[in-house]
Amino acid sequence: ELLVKLDFICDCDCQADGIAASPRCSDGNGIFECGSCNCNDGRYGPLCECTKDDNEAVDFDATCRMENSSVICSGRGECLCGECVCFPRDNPKERVYGPFCECDNFS
Repeated sequence: ELLVKLDFICDCDCQADGIAASPRCSDGNGIFECGSCNCNDGRYGPLCECTKDDNEAVDFDATCRMENSSVICSGRGECLCGECVCFPRDNPKERVYGPFCECDNFS
């Protein structure tokens, strides 16, 4: 058994400049501080666009897998709120897309 204890020893100065109910955080569902959203209770995701209630009701990972596959978003994206968000490529002309990130324009 491994136990990891984290103690945060500092806060960022930018937290004092946080914008409560920021429109950047899914129409006011979080505080925008230090360049990112700090979500309100019950919300999650980079922009607070997901709700915990929705996550309990549905197995979102299942909606991000192709039929007869255990790989989420074809291994080329992440499942966010039950939808695949495909990873960007280093080359801006190359694109991964599709409901399961199964398509691209470079293979």
